[in-house]
This record gives sequence, C-alpha cells and structure tokens, in this order.
Amino acid sequence: MDAVLEKVVNAEAKNVVLTIPRFAKLGQSPEHFQVLRDRLEPLGKMLAVESVDETVMDHCDQAGVNCYNPFFVKSKRQFLDVVVKRSGAKTGKKSKEDSEEEFESFFSKRADQPKKKRISISFSLPVFSFGGGMGGMKKWLIGGAVAAIAVFGFYAAAKVLPKAEIILTTEKDDWSYRESVVADKDLTEINYDRAKIPGQLFTERKNLQLSFSASGKKNVERKATGLMTVYNAYSSEKQILVEKTRFLTPDGKIFRLTQKITVPGAKIENGKIVPSSIDVEVVADQAGESYNLGSVSYLSIPGLKGGPKYDGFYGELKSATTGGFIGEAAYPTDADMKSAKAALAKTLEEALQNSITSQIPAGLKVVDGSSVFSLIKQTVNTVTDAEGKFTVFGEAEVKKMAFRETDVLDLLRERMRLEFSAESDFKSFETQYGLAKLDVSNKFATVPITFRGIVFRGIDTTSLVDQVKGKSESELKILFSTFSGLEKVQINLKPFWVRTVPDRSDKVKIVVD
Repeated sequence: MDAVLEKVVNAEAKNVVLTIPRFAKLGQSPEHFQVLRDRLEPLGKMLAVESVDETVMDHCDQAGVNCYNPFFVKSKRQFLDVVVKRSGAKTGKKSKEDSEEEFESFFSKRADQPKKKRISISFSLPVFSFGGGMGGMKKWLIGGAVAAIAVFGFYAAAKVLPKAEIILTTEKDDWSYRESVVADKDLTEINYDRAKIPGQLFTERKNLQLSFSASGKKNVERKATGLMTVYNAYSSEKQILVEKTRFLTPDGKIFRLTQKITVPGAKIENGKIVPSSIDVEVVADQAGESYNLGSVSYLSIPGLKGGPKYDGFYGELKSATTGGFIGEAAYPTDADMKSAKAALAKTLEEALQNSITSQIPAGLKVVDGSSVFSLIKQTVNTVTDAEGKFTVFGEAEVKKMAFRETDVLDLLRERMRLEFSAESDFKSFETQYGLAKLDVSNKFATVPITFRGIVFRGIDTTSLVDQVKGKSESELKILFSTFSGLEKVQINLKPFWVRTVPDRSDKVKIVVD
C-alpha cells in the first residue's frame, strides 16, 4: 500500500489510473481506496481504477472512486453502473447524469495524454507450472520465491511495521526545600526520615619550618653547637653516657652532650676490636666565638680518666661548631614572632587545603564551612643566624567532609514524592548550599540547602502499556480522559494504515514529559 500511495502522489499526471488484477491485496478493502482518494483530492488529482474483479469494483463504489471494466469500456451502461455517488463525500451528492459526464470527460482526456503521464500499477499472482522439465521447475521455483516474498510482505505489514508512540504531557508543579541535610561519615546509606546522607571525611597533616627577619637588637651570649661522633673502641658491650658528659679538645675546650646516649658495643673481627659509633649533638661549655671550631679528630672524656675505658671511648668533631657569640645581635621582637607564627599557620593551611582537595575523588561535593584546620604545634627559635633571621617550626592538620550530590537529590526526591506520587520526578531543579558546619567530633557536617524544583507527575508506564495494547485512537482518548494531571496526549500510530495499538509490548513506546 505504501508503494502504491507513493507512486500516485508523486505522479506528474493529474488523472491517475490504477490497473488492479483479480485477487490483488490492494482491492480487498474499500478503506484502501478511501485512503488513496483522500490523499489525491487535496492535490487536485483524479483517481480511476480499471479491473476485471467485481470485488474491486464494489469496493471502489463504496469508496466513491471511479472504476470500470476494460472489457466493457464502450458500454455506456457499464460506465453509469460504476460511477455512482460518494457516500459521505465532502463535495456532496452527484446526479447520475453528472457522474456519467464527469467519467466520460475524464477518460476522453486520459486517451489524449502522453503515455509517460499515466501510472499503471499492476498486481498479479505467480503462475506455477510443474511440467516442462527444467524450464517448468525454474518457473515453479521463481513463482515460489515471489509467493514467499509476498507472504513475508503481508506479515511485515501486519506484525513487524506497526508501532505506537504515546507522549503524555503532565501538569508541572513547583516544589522547594529550605532546611539542612546532615552528611555523616558513619552512615553507609541515606536516612530519609532524619535527612541524613553518607559523608566521607578526609584528613591531611603536614609540618613546616620557615625563616623570618628579626627587627630587634639584644646583647646576647651564645654557646657554639655542633655534631659529634662518639666511638666505642673498648669492648663489645654497650656504654651509657649521661646528659652533659664532658668532651675535651686537645687545646682545653670543653663540649657537653645535650642528651643521654647509649654507645653501641664494638665488633670483634679476627680477634681485633672494630670500634662502633653514634652521632650526637654537643654544646660548648662557654659562650663566645672561641668555641666556633673546625673539625677536631679526637676529644677525650675527662670523667673516664684513670680507668681502663679512658682510651677506649672518645669523640670526633667531623664538622665545624658554630653559633658562639658575645655581643649585640639581631633578636626577634614579640611582634616579629607573632607575625611569623601567623604567616607560618597561613602557609600551612593553604598547603594542606591544596593537598587534601587533590585527594577528593570526582563526584564528591565539598561546601564552604565543611572543613576544619587545626594547628597542632608551633615553636620559635629566637637564635638568629648570620643574616639576622630566626626560625619558626609548625605542624598542622586539616579535616574536610565531602558527600555525593546524587545522595542529596535522592533524599529530596523521596521527600517530594510524599506530597505527589511515587512515579513523580523533577523535570528541572536548582540547588544552593549555605555555609556548612563541621561538628567538633569531626563525624558529621550540617549543610543548609535551598532547593527549587519543577515536578512532573509520574505515570507507571509499564502497567500502562498493557492497558493500551489493541486499543484504537478513540478508545485511547477515552482511557486517558480518566487520568488526572494530564495536560496533553499525543498519539502516533505508524505506518499510516495502522488503526490500533499493536498487541506486542516491544512495539509500544510511552513517553512521559
């Protein structure tokens, strides 16, 4: 039917004649001719049918389409029998004389038209022959193939091609939420009743030391400091040396241990002692630049003098001792130290925030106020170096609560459905977050939310498919008139000859807007 309709609509001729053989599918229903007639009339074209099939002629008569039998073309009575009034046609009734005159005029014009202006579409059934040897067999096979194609075409037209699309436009409503949502790190799923969602707490810790210029001056006495290596060349047993143990240089300068140490035991290899060692910080016994020494290869321990261990334990300054000074030197004022502490804290916080942000996976949301920065330790060393600078050491930690925005939307969607229906959803929405607050326990963050959404009333399309199958367009209109909240219904049945919704669910598509 589609192929026929396409040819007659696109024909250049104004008067179109269809030749239809007996038993053709096209001629089995008057609706086919009504469709052809309704499509051609707005185009200013006239349709006529020639056929030897009485059924075709009867159906043409019912549809108000001119039809004639070519074997009786000269019989005027036959013309008049065929050309009858159109039942229910928009142009009104025609008299028998008018119909006869119109028909004869039409076919007289048809005879004068060039052949290329005439469309003749024929339908015929294959003729099967079982005789004649191989030639007959070939004809039989060809006929069978044609019949199979025809059957498949009829099946496709009836079962494969028909489709239905129903678009339901529902009424829209405004919905808003202006409260808080709690992101809790101990939750694994949404708590709809208490407006809580799962949260993820991220933690990062860093330490840092910075130098700052001292603006003050002060008379000071400073002792030189350095790093000493202490050796055990006495025995394989370890030896404890207490804090402030003295070490003596060859020229009589004394340095003391700043802390208690344990010197490991020596090793015995091939009957010989291989000394063990440990590095430790030492400080000069007296202030002044005279204790700023270079390397010293041997420092004795006066406390062991007179005993067997005196020669077995000793120290070595592998690098210089520094810092010994008496006089006026740069010194940090209270303002210097306060400013330095603040600067160190700010630098630490920025470094921590950048570091922890890079660790938070995509898809997680962090809002302002949902993190906390803690300064764990801060120490000022007032001793200035040769450039007049002092140092500040600090250690800090930052904690940040994150959550999935999809969890927020799921929570609000369920709250909205309590007011509407279980199938309702947001057509569009806008979310704004206020300043959050992380609890002192660092277990949850309270997040203020301003949410505005447009809700469309949902419909259970799965069950609706079963309700619409097999129904005509008029029946569908009656069905949907019982639905509340519908703004518009659009029904599309395809192809054009389909009059009811297919019985197969996979051929039915329902869209809710």
